[in-house]
Amino acid sequence: MILTLENRGSITHPRYVLMNSYGFVYCEERDMFVEMGGTLYHDVNPATTQMRQLLLAEHVGEPVRRFTAPIILDLYTTKDVDQATIEDWCLKATRLILHADQHGMGPVNESLGLISVNWAKLREIGTECDQ
Repeated sequence: MILTLENRGSITHPRYVLMNSYGFVYCEERDMFVEMGGTLYHDVNPATTQMRQLLLAEHVGEPVRRFTAPIILDLYTTKDVDQATIEDWCLKATRLILHADQHGMGPVNESLGLISVNWAKLREIGTECDQ
């Protein structure tokens, strides 16, 4: 299953729908993809959470291999910014996007690769002048 998150709103009022490869949209109330209507998400995070759950449902019981790679945030500022504010901004401002339509849902057929960032594990490692 290939799912996409489609923006149906505007810059000031973002709205999102989950769409399958046939152009049907997901309806949470009916727990299925429908031709018209569907669930309209006001925030991208619940929409991507639902997308993840739908994709995982097809792979229940399969073994999972987990990998990690560093993500580095260089924050240039003269102002003091607390950790919670940085985490909140990162959660709202960043997206990792897989181009499944061009490269598949995983590295091999019948695999599913999901990428997530746990911003709660964000830690300051120093400043440029410390390195």
